[in-house]
Amino acid sequence: MPLKLLKHKSWNVYSEQNKERVRNDEEAARRAEDAEEQRMQQEDAAVRLSLLRRSSQGRTSAPPPEPTVTTALTPVAPKRVVAERPSGLVKPIEPWYKSRVAAGEADQERRERARLRGDASDPLHLMNAYVDQTIRHRESRQRRHSRKHRISK
Repeated sequence: MPLKLLKHKSWNVYSEQNKERVRNDEEAARRAEDAEEQRMQQEDAAVRLSLLRRSSQGRTSAPPPEPTVTTALTPVAPKRVVAERPSGLVKPIEPWYKSRVAAGEADQERRERARLRGDASDPLHLMNAYVDQTIRHRESRQRRHSRKHRISK
C-alpha cells in the first residue's frame, strides 16, 4: 500500500488516533485492575477484622465467615464481559492488541493459509489436480462399463 494512502486507513497502527486509543484502553485496564485489587484488599481486611473480633470475644470455635458478594441495585459492570469468575465477579475482555494466540498456533495457521493460497494459484498444482480428476473419471467409467457388460452365468 502506498504510504500516502496509509494515513487514511482506520487500521493504521501508527496514526495518532489509534495510539491514543491504545493508551486510553491500557489506562482503563490499569484503573480497573487497581480498583479490583483495592476492593479485594478491603474485603480481605473486613474478613480478617471480623475474625479478630470473634477471637477476642472467645468464640474461636466457629469457622470464619465466607466472604459475601454484595449486589448493588443497579449493577455496574464493564462494557464488555467475557465470563464470570467463580466468585461472581466479571472479567473484562482484553483489547484486541493485547490478545495473543500462542505463537506456534498463529504461525501454523498462517502457513496453512499460505499453502492453500499457493496451491490455488500454482499452475503445476492445477495440472496435477486435473490429471487426478481425469484418472478418477476414467476409472469410474471403466467400473461402470465392466458392471454393465458383466457376463451373467
